Amino acid sequence: MILLGKWYPTAVQLLNIYLERGNKNIQQDVLAAVKKSQNSQFVNKASPEISTLGATLIQLIRSSEHADLRFDAAVALGHMCINDSDARSILIEKLNDPSYTVKASALFVLVKQMNYKEPDVIEAILQQASSANSWKHRMQALDLLSFVGVRGLKRFGMDAVFDTLESLLWNHPSKEFRCRVAKVLSDFGLRNEACYVTFKRLDDKDEIVRAGAIIALATLEMKGEKVLKALIDILELDVSLYVRTQVIKSFHAMKWNDPRIMRALQERERGAARGCPVECEWMPRLSR
Repeated sequence: MILLGKWYPTAVQLLNIYLERGNKNIQQDVLAAVKKSQNSQFVNKASPEISTLGATLIQLIRSSEHADLRFDAAVALGHMCINDSDARSILIEKLNDPSYTVKASALFVLVKQMNYKEPDVIEAILQQASSANSWKHRMQALDLLSFVGVRGLKRFGMDAVFDTLESLLWNHPSKEFRCRVAKVLSDFGLRNEACYVTFKRLDDKDEIVRAGAIIALATLEMKGEKVLKALIDILELDVSLYVRTQVIKSFHAMKWNDPRIMRALQERERGAARGCPVECEWMPRLSR
């Protein structure tokens, strides 16, 4: 019933009994049910059963000899939106855990349930967004940044936030993730700055930087006249096959069908595309 969000007094009393008297496995099962339960943030914390359950969780946090139980109890307490200082300290410690699953769980509770927006948690969110090996965890980090908002992030420093988000416009394979990054930048009023930095990097000496800028450009959907001329020039003149290929992919991603693009692609197909299977692979779809 608890998993379905039915916090009936009798069910809560049973949870409390099992937490107090059960062995470690039973306690873990009960804590898992509380963490996964629906509507836990809306429970009546003034009711005797919920107050008793909260007190039991706090006691478990303070006295259990098992670190994993203390952490699970802290997460469970957080899901009930009970802001306890000991629980918060345990969750903050877990921000340095090697497991992103553990860190993601701690971050979610700290930010969403405990409204904790200090610099250490912002730094952990940015780290998760840029280096977590799970797409889900990276997306969660972007959601948490949006939840914190510009006002909360300014205390940390918007330059660091911008640098992280700007780099994510191109260095992740998921288009959905990159587009979500672009939306966050827009929501924070940083889109114009991102567009400026992206366009400037089209002239970088490093082909990886130029290619990344082109991917970021497509993510931001920069479709101006100045951008079009720059991309066509790169397609015709850039010595890097990888960079030229990214230009073609960006036209395709943005569904950009300007006649000048078609002419440039056709010219490339007739001339410079010889012996260039990567480019040719994209051309039939773009030159139709």
